[in-house]
Amino acid sequence: MRNRNELPINHMAALGGAALLTITTLLSVPMQAQVFDTVINLPTDTYEQGDPIAPNTQINVFDGGILPGFFTTGGDNNSIFAEVVNVEINLLGGIDSFGFFATPGSTVNLSSGTLGTSGIGGTISSTQFTMTGGYLGSKFTFWDVPFTNPPAGQATISGGQFGTNIDFRNADTEFIGGEFIFNGSSFSGSMPGTLGPTDVVAGTLPDGSVFLFSPLAGDEVSNSAQFTSASLPAVDLTPIQVNSLTDPAPRGLRPGQSLVLDGGYIGPGFVAIESDLSILAGNTGGLSVLESRVQISGGHVFGLDIYTGSDVEVSGGEITGGLRIMPGSSVDLRGGQIGQGVSTLEGSDVSAFGGEFRLNGTSVADGTITLAENDVLAGTLEDGSVFLFTDRSGDFINNLAVVSTTVPQASTSAYVIEQSSDMSPPGLRQGESLILRDKGHLADNFNVAGGVVAVNGGKIGSNVRVTSAEVTISGGTGGLGLTALAGSVINIQGGNTNGFAARDGSQVFITGGELNGFTVEDGATVFMSGGSAGPLVSLVKRPNFSEGGRIVMSGGTVGRFVGGGGGTFELVGSDFLLDGNPVSSTTVRPGAFQALSGVLEDGTPFIFGLPGDFSGISSPTFTLTNVVVPEAEFRTIIIDRPESEVTLGLRAGQSAVVREGGMLGRNFSVVDATITIEGGTVGEGFEAVRSSLDIQGGRIGSLVTFYDDSSVRIAGGDWGGGIQVLPGSNIEIVGSQFAIDSTPIDLKFAMTLELLQREGQLLTATLQDGSLFQIQLTESTGVASFDMASEQATLRITAVPEPTSAALLMLGGIALMRRRR
Repeated sequence: MRNRNELPINHMAALGGAALLTITTLLSVPMQAQVFDTVINLPTDTYEQGDPIAPNTQINVFDGGILPGFFTTGGDNNSIFAEVVNVEINLLGGIDSFGFFATPGSTVNLSSGTLGTSGIGGTISSTQFTMTGGYLGSKFTFWDVPFTNPPAGQATISGGQFGTNIDFRNADTEFIGGEFIFNGSSFSGSMPGTLGPTDVVAGTLPDGSVFLFSPLAGDEVSNSAQFTSASLPAVDLTPIQVNSLTDPAPRGLRPGQSLVLDGGYIGPGFVAIESDLSILAGNTGGLSVLESRVQISGGHVFGLDIYTGSDVEVSGGEITGGLRIMPGSSVDLRGGQIGQGVSTLEGSDVSAFGGEFRLNGTSVADGTITLAENDVLAGTLEDGSVFLFTDRSGDFINNLAVVSTTVPQASTSAYVIEQSSDMSPPGLRQGESLILRDKGHLADNFNVAGGVVAVNGGKIGSNVRVTSAEVTISGGTGGLGLTALAGSVINIQGGNTNGFAARDGSQVFITGGELNGFTVEDGATVFMSGGSAGPLVSLVKRPNFSEGGRIVMSGGTVGRFVGGGGGTFELVGSDFLLDGNPVSSTTVRPGAFQALSGVLEDGTPFIFGLPGDFSGISSPTFTLTNVVVPEAEFRTIIIDRPESEVTLGLRAGQSAVVREGGMLGRNFSVVDATITIEGGTVGEGFEAVRSSLDIQGGRIGSLVTFYDDSSVRIAGGDWGGGIQVLPGSNIEIVGSQFAIDSTPIDLKFAMTLELLQREGQLLTATLQDGSLFQIQLTESTGVASFDMASEQATLRITAVPEPTSAALLMLGGIALMRRRR
């Protein structure tokens, strides 16, 4: 901590004279000189998430400094409306990590750096907010808190750039600058009218930054906002060229300017008004164009909003992060990779030039297309790039014209991607094939509109979409956002992927591999006979659809949670029990804390239940199909190496011992059985019901659940998070140094104490093997991955000597025996 207005010398030297002038200005604007008892300079000083912020505190964030996640100017006060006294935040560089909340009575000055790095945004409530530079990210709302004095905050903007979805309506806002336009007409003072649904207000700030706000992008500006004229830098009409990251980039394009981006970076929050922009290479972050001419033939554009009067041609490159084409604009799509989140609003003029156009798998002639719910439109652009539009990926297509032109011939040879240097093709078309191997990387936003894909290794990119094609995954990793659409078949035989969404009548066959859960919707079917998935598997039936998703499970394992918003979950197996009682009907739906158990056709035991009241997650209705299952062996099974014979679970009457070197797979279920864990590794999603467990050591993965009538002794082990102790279970924790919320529990050696606390207290201990252990004692978390301890569960602690003390006692005993001899 430092005294009032004391800045670290190294920052002072690095900033230079002009920056020092900015700092001096910021520390005195908009208030008169303030007295601060505490000054925190980041990154030189430290400030952790939730640390209290006392009155009369100033926090200065320099380059390299980071405000912690969900930062509030009230510090450890969780209310984003809690009033503070003389708290000032100065962003002179650096960033916030995610989530920023300025509470009433605070002052925020942004001159450099970023607020809103992650896109989470935040709130600025009854705050004095001054922005002379930097970047204010998306999803910020200015609040008017009635019970504060004064109730309305003030926002003074004279520099910097902006994201989208910013709401200024509840602040007294002043924009200082010039070239203000409202729907193309110049003005100053107040806006000529209320900012309607399709209106646009734009202008230039004194630092040369160009801004644009419109409800089309989720922005809101009150008609009481003031637009005050001030001197602007002279407009330089010399063509601007940005070829590398070291080339200076403008803060936007003003009327009459032009820019060629052939490397380097522009953005975020880059706005072009009545100008020319050509993107040949490089990257942009958040680009908006109004009354401008734009050509994109290369590079990567992340987020593009095209407003009225703009004429845009896309012949190459990549557009991700959303493409919004507003009324009154014209766009020709001739090439390039187009990612998810494409909107062609009514009144826009958008054409796709190419061929092989198919709507829901059926060829379509030239004409205009408006996609209905669940429709899938795919095709090939002039450069051979494959596009795919569907509302299931956030695309909203109105009156898109498809125009047949010449497209490259489809490849008759398989594309092989096996090295990191191998490039992905611009999508996969009917009749084509692709093999991913070894160190290869299938590009993000890759579209498969036909053909065959074999993934034998390598990495699958994010947001890969598949329609009218077959994909087989036998190895590899990645695949976040993999989506199976109409006419697609996906075979998952191995690998470690980030799950998938099956939609629109697609089929997925899982016989092996590990997946981080999956979603099944709208007539799609998943057949699971092996592999593991979790922690979340969900069935969805959307409104206005006759059927939801369907899962047929005869083998493999899934995680702790099965969400059931609609659809059918069929279990093929035997020995179906609900809370230990045989299920006589062919359908069953477990309630909260109930456990449905049984054995699948391949001999794998399972437990399905809903451990608590989790918002948005409900247990599905299971359909039960009885078949003959393999017989269980009734002997003590020793698991001391990864390839040991039992990896998926223990059935009624079985017993096992896990020793160092042994491994239990993900979602391991213990049903009416006995297990001792002396060492080894237990995968995430470990579950037990009506079983006896003695856990003495090993590495225990996260998301552990103990259901009704389980007797568990915990004396060791390195535990992950998310331990859930459900009604009817009996847990004994054996160790020393027990404490509740850091307050030691006075428990003598060999004594046992039952714990009744269930209001969120934190129990900590040193287990008998010396491992540290903790669990949150709360009745219901409402969060799937957190701890829980039911009031209907018995939770006891038993004191034993600490490991070092036990060793000393043993040595002392040996010495005593030697003396007696």
